[in-house]
Amino acid sequence: MASELTPRLTLDDDGFVEDEDVLATYFPIRSHGPTGDVVGVFELYCNVTPLLDMINATQRNLVVGVALILMILYAILFLVVRRADHIIHRQHEERIHAEEELRRQQRTLVTLRERERLARELHDSVGQVLGYLNTQAQAVSILWAQGQTQDAHRLLQRLVEVVQHTHTEVRTQIQSLRSGESYRLDFAAALEQYMVEFSQECNVGVELVNIEKWLDKSVDRNTETQLLKIVQEALTNVRKHADATQASVTLDINNEQALVTVADNGKGFVLDQIANIDEPHFGLRMMYDRAVEIGGSVEVQSMPGSGTRVRVAVPVPKAGSGEEHQP
Repeated sequence: MASELTPRLTLDDDGFVEDEDVLATYFPIRSHGPTGDVVGVFELYCNVTPLLDMINATQRNLVVGVALILMILYAILFLVVRRADHIIHRQHEERIHAEEELRRQQRTLVTLRERERLARELHDSVGQVLGYLNTQAQAVSILWAQGQTQDAHRLLQRLVEVVQHTHTEVRTQIQSLRSGESYRLDFAAALEQYMVEFSQECNVGVELVNIEKWLDKSVDRNTETQLLKIVQEALTNVRKHADATQASVTLDINNEQALVTVADNGKGFVLDQIANIDEPHFGLRMMYDRAVEIGGSVEVQSMPGSGTRVRVAVPVPKAGSGEEHQP
């Protein structure tokens, strides 16, 4: 017995329907029982067109259903992704806003700290000078009343020198504040401007070395602000104590740390004599405090007759750490 499916079978005009799917089954006719020779074939035909049409329709419905389900899932996934994208975008904007607010607060904090330092510096310098002037002015008045005009004249000359020195101090502080404002635009330009003004004011030649190394690096604003202030403090010490004719500021920076060295050819000093760095006379406390604030350190090298070197080392934030420039 054998069977076969004949799709779209076309028969003759003997009463058969054309173009139908027919299942044909063939039964052999044997002589003398099941093991005899085949003497004929009995053919049985069954029209399976409705069954196949139903199967095809079921397949089409299944494909359409699966396609609809996939489309619905895609639409749901699209809506979920779009919603997630909106949430991420909103969170990104909120993070940017929070970072801007944090930078604003940091700028405010830096400003308050600078005001505090300025007030302390003015108290230590100008306040003491005013007290000294008051005392000496009274002494001049007494000497003049006693007729000791020469002593009074010498004391007045000394008072003039102190006033001139204080005037220079105040102008230096004003230059420092002005350079700090311009620095917000460009650290290198602000440093160069301050050094030019310092050289003209104090008649000390100042050389800026390796400034080009700083131009290609990214350093946060607070670090640069404190480094600029440290350089100003170091140069102020050069003017006040070193009796130098030449000074240099050398910059060096890599991916891990920034180095700033201020050197002069002045008279130098014995380091043991300034073990107490709290003395405002040397201004080292300010430099140490500023360096510690940005995670750095200050090293002073000096010998009598060999000048002084102030070396500042601070870490540089790595790329991607989230720290940005801050005015």
